[in-house]
Amino acid sequence: STYLGLRWEGIRTNSSNAGYEVRNESSVWSPVLHGVWRIPGKEKDQIRASLTRSYKAPGANELIAAPFISTRNSATSPDTVGNPDLKPELGTGIDLAYEHYIGRGGIISASAFVRKIDDLTRRVIVERETERGLRWVSMPINIGSATSRGIELEAKFQLADLVKDAPNIDFRSNYSHFWSSVD
Repeated sequence: STYLGLRWEGIRTNSSNAGYEVRNESSVWSPVLHGVWRIPGKEKDQIRASLTRSYKAPGANELIAAPFISTRNSATSPDTVGNPDLKPELGTGIDLAYEHYIGRGGIISASAFVRKIDDLTRRVIVERETERGLRWVSMPINIGSATSRGIELEAKFQLADLVKDAPNIDFRSNYSHFWSSVD
């Protein structure tokens, strides 16, 4: 079976601070393609695959330019300020999974994913001249691209599904490993 979807997301912000006006608009069409292939002759085995595009809009506190002043300004306790020019993070990813079903609700699965993220947002701390003099300031910026990857192994089942007349004991286990890199 195959599922195809299309979603539109957008954000528009207007801000003004001491005569500095910023208008920021961004939007994205997010297609989703998801498929499941049931392996012929193996009624309890299937392969899932998904191709997705995601959009992570900045939070309001990341956009608001008004500063929060730190009483003990330093590199480890900076003032914080938003960035009205911040762009949303856009991610494109692929997910693959093999699933084997056991008994009434058990499953053993192995899955992997990779995602490419553009306009990755991180906070930077810089020393900047302000109306209060030279201050340490933390603000979010788009730093570039990143890649995120992961694998997951999962098993959950009742012992009675594998051993006849066994006690009603549930087994659950999961192993996940995720890693990422920033370009």
